[in-house]
Amino acid sequence: MGKITIKDIAKRANVSPGTVSKIITGKYKEDKVQISQATIEKVQKIIKELNYTPNYGARLLSTGRTDTIGIYMPKSILPTFSLEHYYSTLIHSIGKNSISFGYDILLINHGSYIQKLDTKRIDALIIIEQCEIDKGLEYLIEMEYPFIIINNLLDEDIPIASINIDNSAGVNQVVNFFKEHNHRSLAYIGELIPEPQKEHLLRLHYFKTYLEKASMEVNEELFLIGSSHGLIKETETEYFNQMSGYYGMKYLFQHYRDKFTGIFCANDIIALGALNYLYESNVRIPDELSIIGFDDVDFAAYLMGGLTTVRQPAVEMSKAALERLVSILKNPEDAEKKIQTILPEFIRRKTVAMI
Repeated sequence: MGKITIKDIAKRANVSPGTVSKIITGKYKEDKVQISQATIEKVQKIIKELNYTPNYGARLLSTGRTDTIGIYMPKSILPTFSLEHYYSTLIHSIGKNSISFGYDILLINHGSYIQKLDTKRIDALIIIEQCEIDKGLEYLIEMEYPFIIINNLLDEDIPIASINIDNSAGVNQVVNFFKEHNHRSLAYIGELIPEPQKEHLLRLHYFKTYLEKASMEVNEELFLIGSSHGLIKETETEYFNQMSGYYGMKYLFQHYRDKFTGIFCANDIIALGALNYLYESNVRIPDELSIIGFDDVDFAAYLMGGLTTVRQPAVEMSKAALERLVSILKNPEDAEKKIQTILPEFIRRKTVAMI
C-alpha cells in the first residue's frame, strides 16, 4: 500500500478532504468551523488505523505555518536538581498545553533557533530565562519574530513580551511570615559563586527592602552571596547550591550565631545544604533556628517535617506564556510587549517557630 493521503482518509470517512485537513491541523477551532464531535472522532480513528503522518512540507506551502513552537534555554545551566526540576516542569507543561492549541513543540540547541525561524522550521519561540541582551535576541527584535520569554531578567524598559514570577511578592511573604512569628534579625544565603544567579541578587534586594519596610534589622554581615566575606566556591562542582548553603550556614553559625533567629535561603537546594550543616551541629529546627527556602521542589515537603518555602508557579507561567504566544501568532499587530507577573504561593510548613 502506498503512502496514505488526506484524500484516502476523506473517502473512508465520507467527508471532504478540506474537512480532514481542518481536523488534522486544528484549524476548525481557529476558523470556528462547525464540525460535529462524531465526525472529528471518526476521522481521528481512521487516521490512527491507517497510521497516517502529515506532510509538513505540504502544510507549510499551503498555510505558511509549521504549527510548531520552539523552546530554547539560552544560558549554560549547571546540573542541579532545583534547575532540572524547574525546567522540566516548564517544558512538560508547555508540551501538555500546546496540544489543545494544535501546536507541536521542538527543543532547540544553543544558537540554532535563528536558523529554524529563518527557514520556517518553527512558527514562534519560547525562551526560558534571559538575563542579558545578546545578538540573537537583538535579531529576534529586529526581524519582529514572534517570541516570548519565561522568567525575563532583562531591564523592565525593554519592550519584550514575557511572563515572570513576582519575586517581590514572594520575598514580601517571607519577611511578613518571619515578622508574624516575632523574628527581628534575619540572615540570607544566596549562591557563593563568582557569578550568582541574577534572581538570587534580586531576591536579596527585595529582602533588604521589605526588612526596612517592616522596621526589622538590616545587617549586611548576615547577607551572604557571590564573593561576600571571602566565602566563594568554584563552579566546577555540580553541587554548588548545596555547598553554598552548607558553608554559608557554617560561616554564619560560627561568627554570628547570636545575631539572627531566622534565615532566608535563595532556593530550596541552598536550604538543604544549610539544614545539613545544622543537623551535623545538633541544632534543632525550628526550636533553635528558623529557615525558609524558595521554589518548593519535590522533596521540600519532606525536609525536617516540611520546609516552609515559596512555590514557583512554573505550570501557571508556562500556560500563560503559551496562551500569549498563540495570541501573538494570531494577531501580531495587537501583541502587547510587556512583562506579566504571576504571584507565587507561600507554603507554610514546619521550619519556622514563634519567638
